[in-house]
Amino acid sequence: MEAMTNGEVGETERERARSEIEGALSDLYRTVKGWNRELARSFDPPLSLMAFSLLRYVRHQGPVRAGDLVAAFDLDKAFVSRSVSQLREAGLLDQTPDPEDGRATLLVATEAAVQQFDRIRADVRRNYANLLDDWEVDDMKRLSELLTRFQRALP
Repeated sequence: MEAMTNGEVGETERERARSEIEGALSDLYRTVKGWNRELARSFDPPLSLMAFSLLRYVRHQGPVRAGDLVAAFDLDKAFVSRSVSQLREAGLLDQTPDPEDGRATLLVATEAAVQQFDRIRADVRRNYANLLDDWEVDDMKRLSELLTRFQRALP
C-alpha cells in the first residue's frame, strides 16, 4: 500500500485507480456503442448509429428544432439535415410548424418510431434484467449513483 498522508491514499494509488477507471470506461463505451449500433440496425437496418441517436433524442426530448440537434450533439448543420431527411424518408420523423415561430419547424417522432422504441425498450430491459439478475439490489443502486455522480461531474 502507498504511503498515507493524513489518512489519504498515496498519489500513485490514486493514479492507478484513475487509470483503471479510464480503461473500464473505454471498454464500456465500446460495448455500449456496439449495443446501440445493433439497436439501430434492429430499428431500421439502413439507419446509421448517429441518425438513430438523433431520433432517440427527439423521442425523449419531445418536439425539437434541427438546431437543437446541432447544439446537443455538436454536429454540422448539413449532417443533421441529411440525417433528418433520412429519418423522414424512413417514416420515423415528422415536421410540424413551431407555434412560437411560424418560420421554423419542430421535429417529432412518428407513431411508428414510438412503437419501435417501445418494442426495443422491452428488449433492452430484458437484457439488463438478464445481465443484472445475480446482482444485489444495493449494488445496482450504488452503481447507478456512482454513474450519475460521474456523469454530472463531466464538463
